Amino acid sequence: MLVLPTALAVLIAPPMVVPDADPDDGGAGLVSRLEEYMEAADAVQKFNGSVIVTKDGEPLLARGYGLANFEHEVPNTPGTKFRLASVTKQFTAMAALILAERGKLGLDDPISEHLPETPESWGGVTIRHLLTHTSGIPSYTGLSGFFEEKSILPLSQEELIGLVRDLPLEFEPGSEYRYNNSGYFLLGMIIERASGSTYESFLREEIFEPLGMEDSGYDRAGPILKGRASGYERVGELVRNSRYLDMGLPFSAGALYSTVEDLARWDRALAEGKLISGESYEAMWTPVKDDYAFGWLVRERDGHPEQEHAGGINGFTTQVIRYPDDGVFVAVLGNVVPEPVGEIARDLAAVVLGLPYEVPRPRAIVEVDPAIFDDYVGRYRISPEMVLEIVREGDRLLGAPSGQDRAELSPTSETEFLVEAVRAEVEFLRDDEGNVTGLVLIQGGRTMQADRLDDTKEEEATPAGDHDREAGDGDEEPDQAG
Repeated sequence: MLVLPTALAVLIAPPMVVPDADPDDGGAGLVSRLEEYMEAADAVQKFNGSVIVTKDGEPLLARGYGLANFEHEVPNTPGTKFRLASVTKQFTAMAALILAERGKLGLDDPISEHLPETPESWGGVTIRHLLTHTSGIPSYTGLSGFFEEKSILPLSQEELIGLVRDLPLEFEPGSEYRYNNSGYFLLGMIIERASGSTYESFLREEIFEPLGMEDSGYDRAGPILKGRASGYERVGELVRNSRYLDMGLPFSAGALYSTVEDLARWDRALAEGKLISGESYEAMWTPVKDDYAFGWLVRERDGHPEQEHAGGINGFTTQVIRYPDDGVFVAVLGNVVPEPVGEIARDLAAVVLGLPYEVPRPRAIVEVDPAIFDDYVGRYRISPEMVLEIVREGDRLLGAPSGQDRAELSPTSETEFLVEAVRAEVEFLRDDEGNVTGLVLIQGGRTMQADRLDDTKEEEATPAGDHDREAGDGDEEPDQAG
């Protein structure tokens, strides 16, 4: 099966570009367009989850779609609790900043000051490096066989960090960006040492309770949690329970739960400058490398400053986006993977911002001469960690990253294909002489271009290093652990 480094998404139809809407035409008009979009996402993409859109703290749309539990047919609502996956990271970053303001830690402290058991090779790694994914420490979720062999085990913090402590750094700390769950896991350990409390208790007492986020916390399998969604995966038309994951493993990198309503409260707290000083907020919102700041991707969209993060974990995909200058906030939480949460969130934001957006529509499969498939057979590098292999079997074109089950590519034209099993789209690219030089992959609202590899040379993908970004245009959450 084709599983790529991102929160996966359904494909929309040939794009129907909606003309720029007037964001000032009245609340009723905005609400109508938001509802129209989500009705299409529900009908065409079979979206399953909950959504909230707010303007200056006031909800324009807050609704659940599909089921929180398929066995008992319990519907999703705005109050349904979802695993947040890597949206957790912004709360971990806030906790670190709270402790920094109290003098319990310094952002430029070497992590060995708080975790003396860390190896000597990590001596140049600081807390700031962990916050910005620039530490160079290998990500445990990127280790070969981690999900198959380790993810169901109740590993201690020491055992989990032990998986990477003896590996060499991937680069000099501070010199590069590489998305890294190990770094945020280590931040949770530092928060516990510096505060004298558990990570779970510190966030509850210092963030959730002060902000009135009564439906947020650390997701553990044991306690009865009213309103908790179950996580599922979709394979073709089949929906089945997601694989078990011990929630001690994502920890401060991805183990929190919340509701879209509580996330809207979080957005208002950020807008009002609660919990930390303006100076700390400035640090939190300042990107270091590749647009990544402290637990947030910070950039601009068509002239609108944007702060966002995505997440993906077994059975759940998540996306939050803020447009602070416009007072716009969107949260989309899904409990069936793949789910196009990033695409949906950005389109809903576009409705409110008056930007063009695309309404989901069905897309037709067409017949083409199978002989053309021979042109596309080969290998394509999606990222340093992943190579996509395209093969022909009879009259079918199939593809998958190395080592994964193949999925069929169904043509919508001679160059464009749907991968319906995982809700992706592939377009093959040709040069001026007609040679196939690469492909474009669209999945989860993310567009990725892959160059075709020269199969006369020996080229291998480097070990997977976790998802590369987790962002609303698809950067988030490929690995299933946060």
